[in-house]
Amino acid sequence: MPNIYLDHNSTSINDANLLNKLVDDKSLFFNPSSIHRDGQQSKMAIEKTRSLILKLLNIENDYHAIFFSSCTEVNNFIFYNFKDYTKMVSAIEHPSILNTIGVGEDIILIPVDKNGIIDFVFLENNLIELYNKNKKTIVSVMMANNETGVINDLMVIGRLCKKYNAILHSDIAQYFGKLPLDLNDLNIDLISISGHKIGSLLGVGVLLFKKGLKLQAMINGGRQEKNLRSGTENVLAIRSLYIILLRYEEFIEKYQKIKILRNKLEDGLLSIDRDITIFSRQVIRLPNTSCIHFSIFDSQILFMYLDDKGISIGKGSACSSGLLTKSHVIEAMGYSKNIAKNTLRISLGVNNTEEEINYLIQMINNLRNIY
Repeated sequence: MPNIYLDHNSTSINDANLLNKLVDDKSLFFNPSSIHRDGQQSKMAIEKTRSLILKLLNIENDYHAIFFSSCTEVNNFIFYNFKDYTKMVSAIEHPSILNTIGVGEDIILIPVDKNGIIDFVFLENNLIELYNKNKKTIVSVMMANNETGVINDLMVIGRLCKKYNAILHSDIAQYFGKLPLDLNDLNIDLISISGHKIGSLLGVGVLLFKKGLKLQAMINGGRQEKNLRSGTENVLAIRSLYIILLRYEEFIEKYQKIKILRNKLEDGLLSIDRDITIFSRQVIRLPNTSCIHFSIFDSQILFMYLDDKGISIGKGSACSSGLLTKSHVIEAMGYSKNIAKNTLRISLGVNNTEEEINYLIQMINNLRNIY
């Protein structure tokens, strides 16, 4: 039986030799806070990764980079620092944001249309109102949605936030490493990144924030990471991120070609069933992502069937404790709860092949014939 992995928006596997590249690096096993030679080798591994991230995004002179245990922790840290702000976030944000901000008078959800594009008129009207009331405001809109792949226009959003004196945060975990990105062109104050979404080991998230922005630690202790995130850094995961980022341009180039595979997949599925819904297909999406509602299948049956055939795909957000739940993203786009419960995500990586896509289409067609 094959082993076909098509859940790269959950965790990506880009370098099969990553562990081999790490295993002989003894600098990864010492405490980077220690002042002896061994500890400083670990510290150097961290600083090289920090510098490389800032360089790749062209923000070396204007931003700090701080390492956390995950992108979820980064997002929690950000909203911990803006508790007394009015929070305006898109309705399709990741649960690490929506579940952190909760509900209340100081929470404004930015609606989206049927394609998952945010309502810019709603955004600007509320920014104007809050500005006129002299309210402190933070806006949070992800650069690319983890379920549909839809890409938000952060250039426009950044201009609006700057015009009306609002702080802008963007979770770029899904966009980073898939498409070219120059953050120096955007007016984003705080940025969240996840290492394992682009192929590092699990256990590292990165906060980028503009110099001059005053933040306070949520976890106190040994004053690591500019006294903003205490606790010994995960040197192994951070070093693995460095190894992946050395191939950053190569991966971006490969992701451009993945779009051909994704389109082949979608065309093949439509040839099986013209009634399937491929969400956000008419707007700009990540080149690797297909979010699909199959009208003739129960999503859980299809999910388990494909798993039994050696194919791993996604169901909504991967951060839901393994639960097959309805998609808040699809529901926010105006679809019914039944459709939101019966939606699957297929997300390709740089190593997926045409043969694997053909096999997936064949297996879905086989199940259709059973139905």
